[in-house]
Amino acid sequence: LRIEVLLNGQLCSESGVRGKFIPSFDITSERLIVLSTSEKVYVLGWGGLLPVEKNIPCQLNSFSFTPDGYLMATRNSELVIADTSGFFRKLYTLPEPGMQLAAGKQAMYLYSSNQSSAKNILYAIARGGRYARLFYAPSAISCVAEMGNTILFASGNVVFEFTPETKNLKALVAAPGKSSIISIAVDTLDKRVFFA
Repeated sequence: LRIEVLLNGQLCSESGVRGKFIPSFDITSERLIVLSTSEKVYVLGWGGLLPVEKNIPCQLNSFSFTPDGYLMATRNSELVIADTSGFFRKLYTLPEPGMQLAAGKQAMYLYSSNQSSAKNILYAIARGGRYARLFYAPSAISCVAEMGNTILFASGNVVFEFTPETKNLKALVAAPGKSSIISIAVDTLDKRVFFA
């Protein structure tokens, strides 16, 4: 096993990173890591850490690449997409500020992770910008992932499975005690679900 450190506190300081990274990252088709503070988007690779937008604050809450390769993000109360010059343009006004994004094979998923939100809705956004409300969750949604024809999401200490075709929603597993599940990863080859 070989471990390479691509980013640490010293490299962040040397690169002029101000603020904390938001809990969103993605990998480009060129195998670069995209990270963001609330103010700037960065690309990380073997050559170091570079800002994508130099002097324009972007104020992102969450981002992910769409199935067709565009960078989509939430910015305060807006759903935005990066244009060819790297600037974000508004697609929609969101139902509430600070919503989160997750990518699927054919759609993007938009959801509220705000604990004080009265609306815990999961939306699907298809190519072309059409969107649909899929369901209301029992509490704030912390993460979303696809597994085959189902959507997995965590709410509190429970991982749920939603089947869009049948509208069936069921609990799969619950973490012990008051633990909160914050991340889901899917191994599509072995059909395993990992969560933390």
